[in-house]
Amino acid sequence: MVPKRLRLPREGFRAPKTAKRAVSSHISLVFYPSEPKLSGVAVVLPKKAVPQAVDRHKAKRRLLSLMRSWKVPGMAVIAYGRHGIDSLPFKELKEELDSLYARLPAR
Repeated sequence: MVPKRLRLPREGFRAPKTAKRAVSSHISLVFYPSEPKLSGVAVVLPKKAVPQAVDRHKAKRRLLSLMRSWKVPGMAVIAYGRHGIDSLPFKELKEELDSLYARLPAR
């Protein structure tokens, strides 16, 4: 789990239209500059994508553990999960997330 100080607060979810996006079959990343107090990482998994709460929370914990080192002051990163993310093995999830992160602009 990501410590509270590294998480993106609720106010930070208003991504501007200029936000950079990287999309794969299971994850969509949104990366944009923000105020230092509104920077951090967050994961959004809709109930339609992962119906069971247990699976949804497990997928969120796995994504947040991989995104733990992404905290950059003045930047916000939001990962939106898609259908099938709960069935991905951890190794594949890490590879997919790393490839998306590499596609984003220089941090």
